[in-house]
Amino acid sequence: MIAPEQGWVILDVDGTIIDQNDNLRPYVIQFILALKRDNIHVGLWSGGGAGYAEGIARKWFIDDLFEGFYRKSNAVLEVLKDGVVVIDDEAVVTTGKLIRVPSYDRELHPDDEVFKELLLHHLHTEG
Repeated sequence: MIAPEQGWVILDVDGTIIDQNDNLRPYVIQFILALKRDNIHVGLWSGGGAGYAEGIARKWFIDDLFEGFYRKSNAVLEVLKDGVVVIDDEAVVTTGKLIRVPSYDRELHPDDEVFKELLLHHLHTEG
């Protein structure tokens, strides 16, 4: 399982769930739905701020899948405390677990399967 039940997964926006042209990375939605099914809270953060993160989620009609939108900051992780997993394309400092993924670019990697692999790992290691 990616995160413990009742834990948090925080996804980054730019380079992690979207590319530089705002293309949504494949399997992101399926991954989030699997986490939520397993009672894992999902948040979205960005260095561009909470409003930017929410705007991207609204653009893709997935804003209702997130329980919060945040400015990328360790202060957010301190509030959420234990069980936080951050999925980001940058080497961010985290109080929880960091899963660093390659930056997404649909033109270079149209068949990107990073979130498919995370989904399969999550499903394979459940409970």
